[in-house]
Amino acid sequence: MILKTGNYKIEKKEPVSVKAYTKLNGLKVTIGPVKKVKERSYYLLTDEGHEYIYIAQSTQKSDAEMFEFLSEIGKDAGLVEYDEFYNSFYTIADDSEDLFLGFTCEKLDWRYAESKGNQLWARKMVGYWNANLYFYSNSYGAWGYGLFDLLTNRNMKNIYGNLYGAYKEKENARVIYGVKGRAVYSLWGLSEINLGIGRFVVALNPISGRFSERNLITRAEKLQLLNRGGYAKKIKKNPEKNEGN
Repeated sequence: MILKTGNYKIEKKEPVSVKAYTKLNGLKVTIGPVKKVKERSYYLLTDEGHEYIYIAQSTQKSDAEMFEFLSEIGKDAGLVEYDEFYNSFYTIADDSEDLFLGFTCEKLDWRYAESKGNQLWARKMVGYWNANLYFYSNSYGAWGYGLFDLLTNRNMKNIYGNLYGAYKEKENARVIYGVKGRAVYSLWGLSEINLGIGRFVVALNPISGRFSERNLITRAEKLQLLNRGGYAKKIKKNPEKNEGN
């Protein structure tokens, strides 16, 4: 499928094997040139039990660096090592009929502020953790929500309530989850609804399909933002066993 994405001067595939948590076997597929990059390689691997597929790609790393990276697969506890995983994952609605598609978690850097026009509220968000969770509705299409953990209620009220509030038009105000939220529109229609609650800022976005404000607000009000958010990890004497409260 990768080779069929276009006609390239470089089109090749070769078998690869990596020793990670178990032996991973698959292919390295190389195409090029792609835009300004001379060539681009994709590593497509599966474990011996054929339970998982791993896909990795980089235009910067050498083969040796990629094999070193791939060899670390499955050797740590993954997302469960991060408090931020629990703080966001536990906010998922417990009665949603939508299909959960995936999850990402990262610490915001200056690229986030730049993408928001370097507004003061966006610059204040840098350094905090952001998780994005993605869903699919048979009726309306794909959607997702981002959870920004600002650690304290005071931080949330200052950044979202004061700074972001002064930046957005008053007519965009909406009541969501019993608090003051906002609807954001672009030239293409509804792009987001957001709210601040507790220590979190939450933004729901339509990805594809047709979502109304009410569709997104209904989904926002099913999230577990008050009764589950805010996990604190406890470390036992045995460092390999962690549990939450």
